[in-house]
Amino acid sequence: MSEIIRSSLLNDGFISDEEQKYKFEISEKGLKINGKKQDHAVFEKYKRIIEDNTGVEL
Repeated sequence: MSEIIRSSLLNDGFISDEEQKYKFEISEKGLKINGKKQDHAVFEKYKRIIEDNTGVEL
Protein backbone atom coordinates (compact mmCIF):
# COMPACT_ATOMS: atom_id res chain seq x y z
CA MET A 1 0.00 0.00 0.00
CA SER A 2 2.72 2.48 0.93
CA GLU A 3 4.45 1.94 -2.42
CA ILE A 4 1.24 2.80 -4.28
CA ILE A 5 0.84 5.98 -2.22
CA ARG A 6 4.52 6.90 -2.68
CA SER A 7 4.29 6.38 -6.45
CA SER A 8 1.16 8.55 -6.65
CA LEU A 9 2.76 11.28 -4.53
CA LEU A 10 5.77 11.25 -6.83
CA ASN A 11 3.63 11.39 -9.98
CA ASP A 12 1.55 14.24 -8.52
CA GLY A 13 4.64 16.26 -7.57
CA PHE A 14 4.22 16.09 -3.77
CA ILE A 15 7.63 14.41 -3.43
CA SER A 16 10.62 14.72 -5.74
CA ASP A 17 12.08 11.21 -5.52
CA GLU A 18 11.30 7.71 -4.26
CA GLU A 19 13.56 8.10 -1.21
CA GLN A 20 12.12 11.40 0.05
CA LYS A 21 10.39 11.22 3.42
CA TYR A 22 6.83 12.51 3.65
CA LYS A 23 3.95 12.76 6.09
CA PHE A 24 0.57 11.51 4.86
CA GLU A 25 -2.54 11.93 7.00
CA ILE A 26 -5.99 10.97 5.73
CA SER A 27 -9.33 10.61 7.48
CA GLU A 28 -12.99 10.88 6.56
CA LYS A 29 -12.62 14.66 6.96
CA GLY A 30 -9.68 15.37 4.68
CA LEU A 31 -6.08 14.87 3.62
CA LYS A 32 -2.82 16.48 4.67
CA ILE A 33 0.45 15.87 2.87
CA ASN A 34 3.55 17.15 4.66
CA GLY A 35 1.28 19.14 6.98
CA LYS A 36 -0.58 20.97 4.20
CA LYS A 37 -4.30 20.43 3.81
CA GLN A 38 -5.16 19.28 0.29
CA ASP A 39 -8.17 20.27 -1.78
CA HIS A 40 -11.19 18.03 -2.17
CA ALA A 41 -10.14 16.61 -5.57
CA VAL A 42 -6.77 15.44 -4.22
CA PHE A 43 -8.47 14.03 -1.12
CA GLU A 44 -10.93 12.07 -3.27
CA LYS A 45 -8.13 10.67 -5.46
CA TYR A 46 -6.12 9.33 -2.52
CA LYS A 47 -9.24 8.18 -0.68
CA ARG A 48 -10.19 6.11 -3.73
CA ILE A 49 -6.66 4.65 -3.98
CA ILE A 50 -6.78 3.56 -0.34
CA GLU A 51 -10.32 2.19 -0.51
CA ASP A 52 -9.68 0.31 -3.75
CA ASN A 53 -6.50 -1.28 -2.44
CA THR A 54 -7.61 -2.12 1.10
CA GLY A 55 -11.35 -2.67 0.81
CA VAL A 56 -11.80 -0.34 3.80
CA GLU A 57 -14.02 2.72 3.49
CA LEU A 58 -12.83 5.95 5.06
